[in-house]
Amino acid sequence: MTTLDTTAAVELLQSSAISALHAGEYETAVFLCHRIMSLFPLPSISHGIFLLARAQYLMGNHRAALHTLTDTVGSTPTIPTTYLQALCYSNMGLLSQANASFTSLVRLHNSTSKTGSAGPVTDYTDQYYGNAAAGLDISFSVLLSIGLVIPWASVYCKLGLIQRRMGLVEDAVKSLHTTLELDPLNWTAVKTLCEMGFPPQRDHVFEPTALSAHFKSIMQHIGTSHQPISEQKQDLESHASSLQQGGAYTSTRLRSIRKTAGSAHRKRTRDEHTTTAPSLSQQSSGKTKTHVSSQSKDNQAQETNQTATELVSSTLKDILSGYAALCTFNIPRALRWFKILSASQRRSPDILIMIGRAYFEATDYELAARAFEQARRLQPAQMNEMDTYGTCLWHLRKVIECVIGNYFSLNQEHDQAIQSFQRAIKVDPEFVNAHTLIGHEYLTSEDLENAAIHFRTALRLNPRHYSALYGLASLLYKQEKYTIAEFYNNKAMKLCRFNLALLEFAGAIVSKDPKRLEVALKIYTHCGKLAPQRTSVQLSKSNVLTQLGKFQEALEVLESILLNKRDSNVYFKMGEIYDKMGDANNALLYYSKAHDGKSRKISKDVQEAMRELSSVL
Repeated sequence: MTTLDTTAAVELLQSSAISALHAGEYETAVFLCHRIMSLFPLPSISHGIFLLARAQYLMGNHRAALHTLTDTVGSTPTIPTTYLQALCYSNMGLLSQANASFTSLVRLHNSTSKTGSAGPVTDYTDQYYGNAAAGLDISFSVLLSIGLVIPWASVYCKLGLIQRRMGLVEDAVKSLHTTLELDPLNWTAVKTLCEMGFPPQRDHVFEPTALSAHFKSIMQHIGTSHQPISEQKQDLESHASSLQQGGAYTSTRLRSIRKTAGSAHRKRTRDEHTTTAPSLSQQSSGKTKTHVSSQSKDNQAQETNQTATELVSSTLKDILSGYAALCTFNIPRALRWFKILSASQRRSPDILIMIGRAYFEATDYELAARAFEQARRLQPAQMNEMDTYGTCLWHLRKVIECVIGNYFSLNQEHDQAIQSFQRAIKVDPEFVNAHTLIGHEYLTSEDLENAAIHFRTALRLNPRHYSALYGLASLLYKQEKYTIAEFYNNKAMKLCRFNLALLEFAGAIVSKDPKRLEVALKIYTHCGKLAPQRTSVQLSKSNVLTQLGKFQEALEVLESILLNKRDSNVYFKMGEIYDKMGDANNALLYYSKAHDGKSRKISKDVQEAMRELSSVL
């Protein structure tokens, strides 16, 4: 067997391996790549290695793909292999290595951008496969799927996500903005910037001009054709006639991928003019009508495209404005933007999830649950924000369809709740809400050390997670470190200005300082205006009034609670106030009413208070 025969066999196997990758037959592709590397290892090893690693990556075996790329003797690093290596590192959670690999790719892109040779995508097919894919009709999307075309917007976006996870905030913001310059429709970049607290300006993204250029670029790539070099000369002569006969234009070679749709269009136009040009008499009689008709169609198509682009731009800008307001916890503004959207857009699962999250942050749990439920009906496998939905149901005290950890927490089974949240963390160690919820469970169980660990882990993963800040403040409050508790609660309030629980907790912290009782009273009065039916606020306000010696005002606040419902705590507090006022009869009256309640703790406290009062009498 000659070297030429072996080379031809390798090319045939490479073509088959590419076809198998395209068809999703990854096991077959792995098998063929091993045959390539065994048949002719040295010249073909880089080709075989890349296809083998790509197949292993697509199978989900990232460790094997990484081993193939890094440990195979004779392999030479290339742009596609470095990109694939970075993807493997990223999926394996090796952030430093992934950051280094993506950064090296970005550095290359920046250097080529200065020379004007780089674009949104770069094709490396020519460097890899000459005659390997002869006989195949491979589109741009297929080349993209097998990793021979590098989408630079995706590279910058993945780099930005990794930098965010590493805490490199400034670098992440810069990478994500570069992503939007290359791909103005990259929602992942927009969403991440919003979640980081750096939402893009409405006037700077989703602009019609940028979107129009982006759509044209996509169509150019889709329209790119590939054909063997041996057929290129023949094609120049026969392409127009094949179009007239309705024959398909068959492409068979990856080598010509670099021919853009624009050059193909110019060639096609030239060929058509050459073969189908009318006679001079025909031109003189019909050129005016044809020209007007053609121009009219072009104008109509251009107008339609412009209107469609503006519609897309307007819709995306409204969604961005709503989501940016949601991420900065400007809930009224977010809801206003979501209401501006068309009914069909508002009924889509992702927008319903955003609306549900907005109502949740506004503590309107009924409307939040309704929005989440509608999203689940439309998309039953929906996982995004389902932890928030579970917390919403916890607030509503609804047992059905509650996440397991919240179900146990609702039933005061805190050990079981902790185990459930631990399982969630094992599945996803970067599940921020799971760390926060398990921190609250440890806090309820008085395990302050573990609570602090999980709250700080949640804040490391997402410094803007106000619930973790609130949890840390609650922990420090329990430790009577009120100054530090106030610091963390204030940080949470800066992130979420409309959260009533944070505002109420601020009053609780301030009330611990006798010199700041008036400030605490103002806070509780403000909370009472925001939520008049919130019993905990009115009880706290009465406590502050009692400490200030304003007994009559404190009684009035408590009596307003009794207008809506009977509460043993309220009767007990009223008994205490009458006791301090020296009114023993009323004190005994309200203690006895509190004793009729079902709270064991209150009953015990009432009995002790009544004994003390009886001894005085």
